[in-house]
Amino acid sequence: LSSRPDHTVLGTAPQAARELANQIERAWLSWIMNPVECDASGRHTLPQLVTAAFKSWLVTGETLAVLDWRTVPGALTRTKLSLLDSRQLDQSITRTANGASIMQGVQFGTSGALQGYWVRPYVLGNYNSAPQARFEKARTSWGRQRVVHLFDLLLPGQVRGLSPLIAALTAAHSKGTLREFGLAAALVQTMVAATIESDLPSAQALGSINVGDFGGTPGATPGEWLKARGDFYESSKGSLQPGVIGHL
Repeated sequence: LSSRPDHTVLGTAPQAARELANQIERAWLSWIMNPVECDASGRHTLPQLVTAAFKSWLVTGETLAVLDWRTVPGALTRTKLSLLDSRQLDQSITRTANGASIMQGVQFGTSGALQGYWVRPYVLGNYNSAPQARFEKARTSWGRQRVVHLFDLLLPGQVRGLSPLIAALTAAHSKGTLREFGLAAALVQTMVAATIESDLPSAQALGSINVGDFGGTPGATPGEWLKARGDFYESSKGSLQPGVIGHL
């Protein structure tokens, strides 16, 4: 934070405004570097939260956070930031209710003013619950912002964000598929054909075989004997996987 209070608006001398700026910056630094002061979970500093917020925007196109005011043991201030997964903003909710319109989880009044958001609550450590979305007001009763929802505005009326990487996703998916097929083709080309010889008679001599000598029904034709052994041949499917020798 680079504090620049306007001494003319404050009605003070420039030197007094500079001293006030130093006090604000020191107080700000002590707040952002203490997880107990700035983070609702008490785990991260504000620079860490901002880094995660940027990565969330990079992946989903949105950053979502809630500003709460609560008393925490060991903290001197009450403003606490809860960084949320933007996918908690329930985009399946689109309807009109009580004079308000909801579009993809964002609620507006009749005049088009933002009223709040429908957010699915998520409690750290509880992975077994799937709670219903609940309404979170965008501002407090005295007008202070409570929900932070950041995204790049591309078109009028836009309510949700798009990842800046979306233009590359289709090409990346196609390229990945091409690599998979190329790898499969390379594996097929490097395979070695192998055959196994046996002491059984050749195909031309099958008609003279007594299948009874091979565990079949005496008098049966070789074709009938092979058909009776169909379970073996049905389970012996051809395969193009490397390192596999198929039964002929």
